[in-house]
Amino acid sequence: PPAAGGGGGGRRGPPRRARARARAQRVDDVADRRLASVAVAPQRERALEKPVLVPPRERARGERPLRRAREVDVRVRAERGVVERVGASRHRRSMRRRVTRGGAAMPRDGDGATDGRATRAAFGTFLRDASRRRDGGATTTTTRAMMFRRGARVRAVALCVVLATRLAMPAYDASRGLARASTTRRDATRRGGLADVACEGVRAATSWDGEHHVGIAVRGYEFEHQHAFYPGLAMATRATTAAVGRAARLAGARTTRDDAREECAAGAAAVAINAYAFARSVEAMYALSTQLLRDEALAEAAATLYAMNPANVFYGSAYAEAGFAYAQFAAGSLLQENKVLHSGVLFGVATMFRSNGVLCVVLLLGHAGREMFRLLRDANDETRHRRAARHLKRAMIAIALTVAPHYAFAHFGDMRYCNGAVFDGAERPYCRPKSWRNLYGYVPSGMYSFIQRHYWNLGFMSSYRARNLGNVLLGAPAIALGFYLTKRFAWSRDARVFVKEEQRFFVGAYFVKLGVMTVIAATYMHVQVATRFLSTSPAMYWGLAHLGRHSKAWRRFIATYHVSYALVGAALFANFYPWT
Repeated sequence: PPAAGGGGGGRRGPPRRARARARAQRVDDVADRRLASVAVAPQRERALEKPVLVPPRERARGERPLRRAREVDVRVRAERGVVERVGASRHRRSMRRRVTRGGAAMPRDGDGATDGRATRAAFGTFLRDASRRRDGGATTTTTRAMMFRRGARVRAVALCVVLATRLAMPAYDASRGLARASTTRRDATRRGGLADVACEGVRAATSWDGEHHVGIAVRGYEFEHQHAFYPGLAMATRATTAAVGRAARLAGARTTRDDAREECAAGAAAVAINAYAFARSVEAMYALSTQLLRDEALAEAAATLYAMNPANVFYGSAYAEAGFAYAQFAAGSLLQENKVLHSGVLFGVATMFRSNGVLCVVLLLGHAGREMFRLLRDANDETRHRRAARHLKRAMIAIALTVAPHYAFAHFGDMRYCNGAVFDGAERPYCRPKSWRNLYGYVPSGMYSFIQRHYWNLGFMSSYRARNLGNVLLGAPAIALGFYLTKRFAWSRDARVFVKEEQRFFVGAYFVKLGVMTVIAATYMHVQVATRFLSTSPAMYWGLAHLGRHSKAWRRFIATYHVSYALVGAALFANFYPWT
């Protein structure tokens, strides 16, 4: 076209600056069309335009904007089709990797219609079935049922590994039972029978701390050191065995009562309870992840990583981790639905299983802070102060419900051992006379910390000894991952990539809780227990799923770490070898 306002009779092209702008626009249009056709469905694409400011001096010199067009290109992030402006060379490398791998690792944002290719591309053949769908229209309900079945299958495979290795390997310590039950167990073994063979298989799943949980379920708290184990699993086991025994008597079955049989029944009940609780916790983990994460495929990958976590063997034995994780995940889902009091009850149930349930107070405080900030910043709402005060009141009640089991269990120990009846009048070091310092007995003593220090040799940096180097190396991966994930996702903007925008603060609270747990595990606990201790944190699996999705090296490390620890741990735990 002729130049606007040109002087002269000939036809001339557009000015240099206009031609450069047109060329830059064509480059951007081509890049946008290419990305839309390769990576993202056009109707789901959302472009985030970042204007590039050019200094007036450079503009006055007539520099070509085409240079800026070459420097600015697009790269597609894998969450919700967000398109951001990044360096052109970096984009070309990422696109070349995607094309050479022969698959689009871009899951579609939305409902349960997400197919399985995204997770398979992210986690390789190890998690090949992580997002399998019967068709393209699976709903969240059917996916949750699928996650329950997946957890049940994992438990069945783990139990088979435990039984097989128990038969194939010699026991590291033959005195696996408590001293009180050793005689009755030998007598029962002499009698033989299918029931005693089954009891031997049950005892393979009740090693280490499982002996204490089973003993508490059968005979109650007999010794002072048993107060290191919270009563949640023992109470559920005793209720289950009582119900099964009553049903058997009503059916006319003949039952014999001895210590060996009762411990066998209690161990079988504890294993069955934990197997069911674990399958439900995988489902609850998926439900919580879908509420907080942008992408359903990423939520499913995180739940699958939890199902294959390195401490997997403890979730199917007589340990408290399975019940604790199920109650914690379910409480987090209720908290997202703003059912604060209901979540407080479930957090209290989690505290009945493990003492670190009191750390769930961090989640309640994070949720209360977020909701109160959202209410108070609405200046047009005249009832905002009253609504914020009501929400704060519910949060305080939920916190009290969370801490109440810990408080009650501490008072139970004080009442049992601080009256001088058990130790023939001897004063225990943690017992204190009632005074204003302890609010005349309303503040419990430090019995729990004394037991951990006196019987289990816990203390500040007590695990870092030369003779304990093997256990330090055993727990080092979990501690390193806990610190790394907390540093990367708790306060930085990296979590915004895969977390829903309105849930960023709450997910940050989960990562802060993971950081607190990591510090405790690295400084005050036996370091090898860190693998089991941190395995109940959902933030661990969210971060690993996100990292593994974008890095082949991370995928290999995660797969190797999870599978090797799960299989080796099952073999060693069943034969009473030192493990986490």
